[in-house]
Amino acid sequence: MWKRVLITSTVCLTFLVGCGGPVVPIGPQAQVSGGVTNNEKPGMLGIQVVFYHAGKGLTLAAALDAQGKYALTPGDPKVGIPVGSYTVTILPPLDSIVQESPTSADYQKSMQAGKVPGTVSAKSSTDSDIPEKFRDAKTSGLVLEIKEGVNTFDFDLSK
Repeated sequence: MWKRVLITSTVCLTFLVGCGGPVVPIGPQAQVSGGVTNNEKPGMLGIQVVFYHAGKGLTLAAALDAQGKYALTPGDPKVGIPVGSYTVTILPPLDSIVQESPTSADYQKSMQAGKVPGTVSAKSSTDSDIPEKFRDAKTSGLVLEIKEGVNTFDFDLSK
């Protein structure tokens, strides 16, 4: 009888607790938002602000809204937005997305280069709004330290 009570209690406890709790990112986390301007005008809708954390091999991207504002959201809730040093690039809006497997060589190469993997961007009128130097992690000059909590970073492309 005790064996039956023990098994029943274990099963009930498992259902009450669940198989896993909420997903909680590991380590200190950040919230990141801001805006992009060029000659005091808000950046165009859809322009991509890409943050690359070389130490973690992590790339996060956000598109500008109609007011030229962005807010990063973690692609993986287990990773979140970890604190640390990030290189930022500003890219034209994505015109199409190509599905890539996270295990493919192209995907890995994009991640290591601080690019949004699986993206193809066609030339558009927005291209001329983004100076060439901001499109490459090696030349953007935008290296930021993201700290725990709320972070706001505004970028002026005319400088």
